[in-house]
Amino acid sequence: MKKLLVVVVLAGFSLTIGLSLFSSKVVAAGIANGTWSTGREIVIDVAYDAELQSFGKGVVVTAPTEICHEFSGGQFGWVAVIRRLVNNEWVNVPTTQGWIPNTEGKYMACAQAPSAGKYALFAYYIQPENAVQANEAPGLPACQGVTILGGVSNDSKANETFIRLTDFTGITPGDAWTFEILSIKDQDDIDVMVDTYTNDLVYDGDIVQYEKLLSVSAEVASLSMRVNTPTCYVNLVLTEMDD
Repeated sequence: MKKLLVVVVLAGFSLTIGLSLFSSKVVAAGIANGTWSTGREIVIDVAYDAELQSFGKGVVVTAPTEICHEFSGGQFGWVAVIRRLVNNEWVNVPTTQGWIPNTEGKYMACAQAPSAGKYALFAYYIQPENAVQANEAPGLPACQGVTILGGVSNDSKANETFIRLTDFTGITPGDAWTFEILSIKDQDDIDVMVDTYTNDLVYDGDIVQYEKLLSVSAEVASLSMRVNTPTCYVNLVLTEMDD
């Protein structure tokens, strides 16, 4: 029997939900863990386009060179964009993403830095066409201007599966919230969850957490869940994160 942990992190807020699974495989949590392959890392303090998200620190190089950064998020809908700082603006550098040196290595985002300077890793998200979709919540409108992103990862050694919500925009956890797990699909795109699972999302000022057991009979490839606030709801579609 495996345990599925749902971990939500937002500026000190966290949610943990425990579920049980029968099978799993090893994959990593995190969209862009690790450090740059070369250069000196720096803090990003220059504004960038609203449609992008910044991951990790920037990097300074002193000569033209290839720069790479771990980018596990590329396996579940994220597209990497490495940019160079020119006259206080971020300019795109042709970026590739994939396994280096092969699937036994790491999934990376890379670019050829054309000159010395400051560079940073950004990314945007494309929802997979075959991802599980959530229906509208009865009696509540959809939250406007709100985005919650994340993914599913599994660790067979620890006998755990994680659902991680990595980024919140336009919303902060509050009182009288609930969450629903609406659907879970396996590696063959088959729904392996029969009943909707609902419970309170308890907020104590710093931590939002809940633990409960729920059984499914296969590996999780994608999952649909909903967060309900007192006034609106947010649908989340999470897909598998690969290392």
